[in-house]
Amino acid sequence: MEIYDASTPPPAERTADVLKRLQADDAERRLFALFDEIDEMVDEGRARDREQGIDQGILARLDAISGADEAPYDFRDLHRRVRAGTLTWEELWLAPEEEPGGRDLIHEAMKAEGAELAGLLRTFDEEAPPGSGVLGR
Repeated sequence: MEIYDASTPPPAERTADVLKRLQADDAERRLFALFDEIDEMVDEGRARDREQGIDQGILARLDAISGADEAPYDFRDLHRRVRAGTLTWEELWLAPEEEPGGRDLIHEAMKAEGAELAGLLRTFDEEAPPGSGVLGR
């Protein structure tokens, strides 16, 4: 058992400051662990995409959106580079952040695919079920 000596100087740091620093260090450690988890998930998703290939509908959308006359410069530049063979749509899909406008083009293509799917679902919902006796459709 230690004996408390009141003549010793107080600690350099207050206990509250030490606890705050430890709490901040722990928060930083947990944040970096979360970043590592996210990196692993992205890598797994990219490996899965590489293995399965990219949906042909998305490839067609990427080409159509980027090849439009009114497309932003970055999109048209990506289209030109794919046509020239210096980039592929697959490469862009797997790492869109590496190309100027890449993420935006991917988002536009996915948005267009989603809008088309929503339209198809609306049409499907509006059609009469087979054998319902409703004429005129």
